[in-house]
Amino acid sequence: MTTPMRLLGFMMGLTGCLTAHALDWASTRIRVETDPFDESTQVTYRFVNSRKVPVHITSAFSSCGCTVPRLSKMDYSPGEQGELVAVFTLGQVIGDQIRSITVTTDEPEGSRIYNLILEARIPRLFEIGPQPVVWQVGERPQARTLTIKSVRPDIHPVKVDSRDPRIQAELSTDVADDRIYRILVTPTTTEQELYAPILVTMNLPERNPRVLILYARIAGSAPPP
Repeated sequence: MTTPMRLLGFMMGLTGCLTAHALDWASTRIRVETDPFDESTQVTYRFVNSRKVPVHITSAFSSCGCTVPRLSKMDYSPGEQGELVAVFTLGQVIGDQIRSITVTTDEPEGSRIYNLILEARIPRLFEIGPQPVVWQVGERPQARTLTIKSVRPDIHPVKVDSRDPRIQAELSTDVADDRIYRILVTPTTTEQELYAPILVTMNLPERNPRVLILYARIAGSAPPP
């Protein structure tokens, strides 16, 4: 190999060493399947400082307040291993959820950004329809029916509570199927627009029962005569 080629190879190798990220992550994308009755789930991102100099983590934050990244320390010596634990609070969300976590470091070449992805699959427990239940302004205030179909036979509603006195809601005792439940919703008046929550308390989990938030709406202008 000629001297210019050796010099070029040396410079390329040196550049690679200088620009390589310090934190080497075991995985930057983690997927989990949760129990829908869990209040939260957590995942652990493991990393190592692969450089020959100490690294300081300046910040770690997520794309959503429901996800909290935690580090036991912010400074890592050469070759030292570490963990970032992300706690995802499920709340009322269902289905496939994606949250991102941004980690920044202070490295010899300047600030570095690492992007981590948390994918969580939260199984659906209920099928609800129609949602919301709707009347038009001026329409006759007749009862409408909200239907809740439980995916699991051991889950069912036990209490219904309308948060607006202009909306009455009650759990029907007429159950056509052991997994299909009906909520009768009736406005006391349809003279004004409104958007009112209806809270449906389920029987599980026992310590902290799941509460579904449904809605009744009176919308738009009066229907034509």
